[in-house]
Amino acid sequence: MTQEAHKRRLQDTLIISGTGVLAFSIWTLAKTALVLALIDERMLLSVVFLGAGIPLSVFYLVIGLLLLIDISARAFVGVSARAEGNGKKKGNAYLVVAALAALGNALTAIVVMSGAISTLTVLDVVVAAAIELTSLAALAMVVYCAISLRRMGRATG
Repeated sequence: MTQEAHKRRLQDTLIISGTGVLAFSIWTLAKTALVLALIDERMLLSVVFLGAGIPLSVFYLVIGLLLLIDISARAFVGVSARAEGNGKKKGNAYLVVAALAALGNALTAIVVMSGAISTLTVLDVVVAAAIELTSLAALAMVVYCAISLRRMGRATG
């Protein structure tokens, strides 16, 4: 494979992976909305220990802020990866955010697969682990392709 073909393949993979990261940001929003809409409020109170006097509205506010941060970070990574794949210069910030998000996905997958969340069925564990690992793979591909493209650019001039 020629160097130009290899560069084009890395750029295409970066665009596709960036699109995947964007899709996972939308999935995160949908998943959280469904869980909060469908979960029994008594179960929610027992799971998050809100019996200690923390109002449910505060819990929802914290979840909303965390959700906004997560979606914004993934959207930033996805848009930046797509832009770099299309030949635009991007800084290193999005790669740092991607690495942190990948670490979060890895830790979540470990927690889910270890059985630490006892309310999950076997099917829940398999589905949750598959989603976390797929998101991790997309983020890892973003980091790998971006670094490879940058190294290739430095080597050629």
